[in-house]
Amino acid sequence: NKYFIGMIIVLAYIFAFISHLFPDILGLNDFANKYIYFFVGFICYKYDNILKLRNTSKLRICFLMLGAIVFQLCCIILYSSSHTTWMRLISPATSLLIVLFCYALVNAKQ
Repeated sequence: NKYFIGMIIVLAYIFAFISHLFPDILGLNDFANKYIYFFVGFICYKYDNILKLRNTSKLRICFLMLGAIVFQLCCIILYSSSHTTWMRLISPATSLLIVLFCYALVNAKQ
């Protein structure tokens, strides 16, 4: 089960990386870009006992936020320097960190 989930995450990451190759007519471009968000959110919800994002510490939330900001800055720098291949590779990772950060923030200790 864990291997199957890992394989789906890797495939979704690859689809998000190569989504620019799909024609817009088929609608696969939007699916490839958005599926990774929904799937990672589902994994966060279903396997929260393993990820331990519910009721997590504020330090862990800060690390997730800091990682998301650093990855986002890397995307902005790479986009402005015309290294769009690297930017497309880092962009889904940034999205994953943002989803994890938001999930942890919503379910943080009061």
